[in-house]
Amino acid sequence: EIQELRILGEGLGAEIGAAVLYELHGKSYVPIHDHRGCVVSLISLETSEPSTYRYTAFGEQTGDALSPWRYSSKRVDTETGLIFFGRRYYDPDLGRWITQDPQGFEDGPNLYAYVSNHPLTEIDLYGLWGIGQCVSGLSRMAFKSLEWTGANLVPIPYVRTVIESIGRWGAGGDFLGDSRYRTGKSEIISIEGKTVPDHSYTHANGMLTSRDDAIKQAEYISRTHGGVHVDLFYHGTEGLIMDLIGCGLSKLGMPTSYNRMCANYYQNQLRENPNHYFTSSVHSRGGIQMMNTGRLLSSSQRQHIDVLAYGSATLIPRGYFRTAKNYVNNLDMVTMTNPLAFCVGLTGKQYDMVFLPPSTRC
Repeated sequence: EIQELRILGEGLGAEIGAAVLYELHGKSYVPIHDHRGCVVSLISLETSEPSTYRYTAFGEQTGDALSPWRYSSKRVDTETGLIFFGRRYYDPDLGRWITQDPQGFEDGPNLYAYVSNHPLTEIDLYGLWGIGQCVSGLSRMAFKSLEWTGANLVPIPYVRTVIESIGRWGAGGDFLGDSRYRTGKSEIISIEGKTVPDHSYTHANGMLTSRDDAIKQAEYISRTHGGVHVDLFYHGTEGLIMDLIGCGLSKLGMPTSYNRMCANYYQNQLRENPNHYFTSSVHSRGGIQMMNTGRLLSSSQRQHIDVLAYGSATLIPRGYFRTAKNYVNNLDMVTMTNPLAFCVGLTGKQYDMVFLPPSTRC
């Protein structure tokens, strides 16, 4: 049985104000924090009854002690009443540290002072120095920007990972944690729903799409088609630059493991049932991948697929699949990456184009 468990989200820095769930002695609680990241209330998920805490500016506490994490979200030693910040113990009764600052005089001449005696406006992440909450917010924004830059703009694999990890750590995350921007893995994800005899619905996402967002797209496709089962051909993202490079190579017709995965799906279905048909929606980059997947299929296999392309990075020509409709918008620059095909499509000779107003949904 779990005695003490804390689930962290995003807070003011370190773990301050970051907890989203406690499990204490087999019961679950939702913590409520004040502006300094102090736990001021625990709400039981079973009874909805709150357990409250009150503090002086320097952390002297009134109220019960159900949670071991309280003032500044730090753990309280039950025997001594001292609060452990990671590098030093803090005595709330004295309003000072019990040992000298290991950083020396970087935080001021008083080596025992807590946040320079400004506990209402400053926080201390690890027991080394106090920072203003405004500075803390700006610091997190800077590290988040570094994390995004590493994930999306640096093409060199190991350098990219290091920069992204430093940014994630500085923003309060785990240095060795999973990327928040790059998912990498491509897979087929089933969205449960009612099945249609001899028919399957699929969806392929565009670039820079997280797994959760792609699932939402597929769920939307399911709802708009009467709650049908949808197989999502999820194409993982490797960040902005790498996705753009991948799109460029795909536009040149280079097949990938993703294309082979999709082609195998169609071929296996048709092998089991030669009279099976597909309605395949694609978005943005998914249009390029649909064309490349088609190159791995025979012409007779392609005639079992109806394609609905939304803002596709390449227009799907008439006759290549059983049917192909290209839903486009004049303001969509993705479709304009192939201006010649777009102009030809306006004549209605080679592409079926349907113009739609701008929308946030595929």
